[in-house]
Amino acid sequence: MRSISATIRRLYAILCKLENSVCVIGLYATTLLIFIQVVNRFVFHIGVVWILDLALYLYMAFVFVAAAVATRDRGHVAVDAFYQRWFRGTRAGMARYSLALSLLAIAAALTFVEPAWKFLLMSLRYPQYSALVPGFNTSWLKIVFSCSFALVVMHLVINAWRDLIVARHPRESSGEEARK
Repeated sequence: MRSISATIRRLYAILCKLENSVCVIGLYATTLLIFIQVVNRFVFHIGVVWILDLALYLYMAFVFVAAAVATRDRGHVAVDAFYQRWFRGTRAGMARYSLALSLLAIAAALTFVEPAWKFLLMSLRYPQYSALVPGFNTSWLKIVFSCSFALVVMHLVINAWRDLIVARHPRESSGEEARK
C-alpha cells in the first residue's frame, strides 16, 4: 500500500511540475510572439496578423492551465481574512472552514461536468480551423480547457481530502502540510 501511495505522490508531483512548466513556457512564448509582432509593426512596418492570433491561442491555453495551478495552490478558493478572523489561527477550525469552501467549490464544479464533457466530445468530433493561421486546428483549445477543468476538480478534491485529514487530526498534521 505504501508503494502505491508513494507512486501516486510522485505522479502528482510530476503533474504539478508539468502544470508549472506549461504556464511558464506559455507566458514566455506569448511574450516573445507579441514582442516579435511589435518589432515587425513598428520597426519593419510589417503587420503579420497570424503571429498575434497564435499568441492569443497560446495565451488562452496557458491561462486555462493557470486556473488549475491557482486551484492547487488555493489561490482563489480560500478567503484567508474570514477564517483567520473567525478561527484565530486554530488549525482544526481553519481546516473545517477550508473544507467547507472546497466542498462548495466541488459541488459548483460538478454541475459543469456534463457540459464540459459534451464540449470536449464536440471539439474532438468537429475540428475548427483558424482563419488567420493557415491549417491551424483551434479545437485543441477546447481540449485544453476540458483537461484544465478536470485538473481543477482534481485539485479541489485533493485540497478537500487534505483539509479533512487536518480537521480530524489537527495535532498530527502540520498546517503547512495541509496547504501543499
